[in-house]
Amino acid sequence: HVLVEYFDYQCAACREMASYLESLVAKHPAEIAVLLLPVPLEVSCNSYVSESGKRPGSCEIARIALAVWRANPNEFKGFHRTLSSEPSLDSARRLALELLGAERLKSSLSDPWIEERIRHNVLDWRALSKSIRNLPKLLVSDRRILHGLPSGEADFIRVMEQELGL
Repeated sequence: HVLVEYFDYQCAACREMASYLESLVAKHPAEIAVLLLPVPLEVSCNSYVSESGKRPGSCEIARIALAVWRANPNEFKGFHRTLSSEPSLDSARRLALELLGAERLKSSLSDPWIEERIRHNVLDWRALSKSIRNLPKLLVSDRRILHGLPSGEADFIRVMEQELGL
């Protein structure tokens, strides 16, 4: 089963969902994968966010995360886990520099794919958010969309196991 999560690193509910998903995958490692799609909640790269709801640095954090994934997908899981617990632009830069070095990070950040990916993620999030704009959004088996954070990790795992027949 592939779950698709739309999230912002600076969103507290998204960080909590990241730990729920990590627990779910740890419990069912052979049955579940999670596709992570950053949706920065910052008006400079997401025109659907109001000025009052902006999260400064979210666009650049998403760019850096995508650059790390693009340049070194094998190291992305650890990068994502650490960045989810330290969601600042400084942390993103520091971690990316440690993994890629300055030249490789600069080169990766210049890849036009990154801006295109963010644009598509934002458009998808917008299409899925006609009634509820909360993040995180989790697509489950093309049948269900979870908007926002569930009531707790145990309930989340129980519902996911039921929904996925695990």
